[in-house]
Amino acid sequence: QSAVSDKVGEFGEKLKERQTGTASSALIQALVGAVFAILITLFVPFFSRRVLFSPLDRLIAIMAPLAKGDWSAIVTGTDRTDEIGEMAGAVEIFKKNGMEAEKLRADQAVAQKKQLERAEKMEAAVTGFDKVIGEIIETVSSASTELQATAQTLSATAEELVKDVPTTAEH
Repeated sequence: QSAVSDKVGEFGEKLKERQTGTASSALIQALVGAVFAILITLFVPFFSRRVLFSPLDRLIAIMAPLAKGDWSAIVTGTDRTDEIGEMAGAVEIFKKNGMEAEKLRADQAVAQKKQLERAEKMEAAVTGFDKVIGEIIETVSSASTELQATAQTLSATAEELVKDVPTTAEH
């Protein structure tokens, strides 16, 4: 029995050592897992701030003046291959479209001003033409009235001459 007892004791000792080793290994794994969890917990906010929110903050800072029509803002991040790069590309397109729209508005304003000036010149020319035509009509009317008066005078004189002619021939 003593041999069996010794063997059971040895087996118990080996089992105890194995359990102690397993417990130590489990404790070490738990500690390593806890350290990784702590590191991830500390790293995620830093990573989020650095990789996600910082580029978004820069895009927001670029979009603010663009929204007010200040096209001098330089859009950064268009070379990125992630979603931030796509958003920066969209902001760049917004900037270019805004600049083109502003140029079109300026061109339209210039064209409208030229058209208004042309209309004013046409109005002035028509007014001047009307004035000249009015003066010509006034002159022609006045001359016509004078011609009519002269014709009546000549006609009256001719009638008197005709009346006087037989009288003069008798004498």
